[in-house]
Amino acid sequence: MSSPFHIDHAVFRDEIAEVCRVTDTIGDPGKVADALVTFSQAKALDYRTPLVRGGRGSGKSFWWAALQKEGHRRWIAESLGAKLAVVENLKVIPGFGVASSEHYPGSRVLVSLAAENAEHMEDIWLTVVLFQLLPKVDSPFGNLATWKERVAWTSGHVEEADGMLRGVSVDLERANGHLLVVFDGLDRLASTWDKVRPLARSILRFVLQLQAYPRLRGKVFLRPDMFDDPEISAFPDASKLKDNHARLDWSPVELFALFFQRLANADDEKVAEAFRDGVVRILANVGVPKSAWQQKTEIWSLPAPLRSHPPAQREVFHMIAGRAMSHNQNSVKRGFPYTWLPNHLADSYGEISPRSFLAALRESAQFNPPQDSPLALYFTGIQKGVSAASSTRVEEISEDFPWVREVMVPLNGAINVPCDEQDLYRIWGEDNVVEKLQNMSGDEASPKVGPTSLGAKPLEGLLENLIRLGIFSRQRESRIQMPDVYRVAFGIGRKGGIPPIRQAVR
Repeated sequence: MSSPFHIDHAVFRDEIAEVCRVTDTIGDPGKVADALVTFSQAKALDYRTPLVRGGRGSGKSFWWAALQKEGHRRWIAESLGAKLAVVENLKVIPGFGVASSEHYPGSRVLVSLAAENAEHMEDIWLTVVLFQLLPKVDSPFGNLATWKERVAWTSGHVEEADGMLRGVSVDLERANGHLLVVFDGLDRLASTWDKVRPLARSILRFVLQLQAYPRLRGKVFLRPDMFDDPEISAFPDASKLKDNHARLDWSPVELFALFFQRLANADDEKVAEAFRDGVVRILANVGVPKSAWQQKTEIWSLPAPLRSHPPAQREVFHMIAGRAMSHNQNSVKRGFPYTWLPNHLADSYGEISPRSFLAALRESAQFNPPQDSPLALYFTGIQKGVSAASSTRVEEISEDFPWVREVMVPLNGAINVPCDEQDLYRIWGEDNVVEKLQNMSGDEASPKVGPTSLGAKPLEGLLENLIRLGIFSRQRESRIQMPDVYRVAFGIGRKGGIPPIRQAVR
């Protein structure tokens, strides 16, 4: 078998690693071409959708930053067409985000502002909006140097501030414009969860208040645990926001489309062209119609089959990575790379983050196939990629939920899955896990304090918390299973599975 990609495989692998580079988005969404806009995300990107629910690595911060960039918004509108509520003259401003900014206060300042405005925290966000929108010559904040002074002015001039917001809406209507205020990183609002909750709740209340103005809207990107937290949504009419939420979920088809689009628009034009030409040859050989590439606004857009047709995607990926997870390409006992990769990156809910998917492919590209192989990627490299993605995923969830590390360390090397839930209870009991969680300091437990709802049976409560996070799943007859994306780096064994990483999580 010869390769349809007429490019040196070492060069091809280097560019695969480059296009799959995973970086934290802090105010910069990167290249427009790196943004795959899928129809399933249409509601999440819709101007009218107030809440977007997404797990770690699903793209919340990316879209928060991308929506603030005119070039990315044009690409979103062009990609989705009628699926998106296309808004002419749309202005997007940040309400809060992970990135430090002069446009909104940081977490330490927010905690102080929240204490001083406990009854009306929405004044903080009204101040943030007016501060960014009002012309400097007319702004009451022009000579106020601190957020404390600015919020104090808003709180002391409630009717005047409300009138200014109405004026903004009227001006937008005259200009046929719209305003969208985007919020992200709500877990960073404060350093402890008891301070995060009221601030997050005030943001949701403010977004609901904006809906009273026809030209003003807010959009909040939320982690699942915050979306489900009853204290954050404990205010009248919160259901009006939650009932109109969208999810940032990624199917395997969409993840492969993301990978292919990045390759087609790689910085190394020789590699990008070789990939595009190779795709045309592959799809022609298997009789897939309508497989021509189109360039829109200097971005190569995926042919329809490569965007949404699994058989076409499988053919292309298998020409890159082989048709079997084996040295013997005629043996499919261990599965097909196209399905094996996403299956081993999914959590217990079947959800896969783009970050994990790209990280696995990037690590795969670091492995050199045998010299006689016609493939750019090799199955052993893909296996190493899953192990690397597992380590990253475990680091992320341990950052978000520090108590998870305390619970999982005793299991490292101690069990194989599937196992009986009593085995977990025995190990946790012997390690005094519940007592250790109760003794965790505020710094260790923040911003997310320990597991919730442990109740009268704390060990059973621990397991339920881990199931809710997608780390474990319950099978029949009290049997517990664990997906590879967590199992490998947490050091849990499984017969015939990818070897676990022992003693990796501390």
